[in-house]
Amino acid sequence: METDTSQGPVNNVFVYGTLKVGYAFGRVFANQRVSASVAAIRHARLYDLGSYPAMIINPAFAFNDVVEGEIHSYRDLDAVVERMDDIEGFDSKDFDTVIMANSNNLFNRVKADASYLQPRKGVRCMAYTWGGDPESMTSPRIPCVSGSDGASAVWPADSGITALLV
Repeated sequence: METDTSQGPVNNVFVYGTLKVGYAFGRVFANQRVSASVAAIRHARLYDLGSYPAMIINPAFAFNDVVEGEIHSYRDLDAVVERMDDIEGFDSKDFDTVIMANSNNLFNRVKADASYLQPRKGVRCMAYTWGGDPESMTSPRIPCVSGSDGASAVWPADSGITALLV
């Protein structure tokens, strides 16, 4: 499956693990970050790889398969994304042509549709997804946890943050 490139330029990054505000790699970009807002991606599942998670997006996943994270905007997006590519083990500089199940990358940078949770609106963003074959994922899935607004998968799994898109 190839990444969708029909939506034009993307100016935000959806993060759901160690790149979130307050986590190890999120701190690396604190000086470049302009904003960070809670958001989520539907038709996505989150897996626990130990010290970090992996997300798989698949339109065949249920509508209620939701991964919660943050959408970040940065001052120098190109420089930040180049550094994120290194952190995430993504080798390609042209993510418009990446094959989603590229075993040469630990994670792939893809375009994805996310939704801000407050206010609830959609946004096209970059996201890093599992670079291996999704069918061979053996790590435990982080389940969606119910909350007052619905359910979502959140890393770390015991964070207690829950929200659902409408």
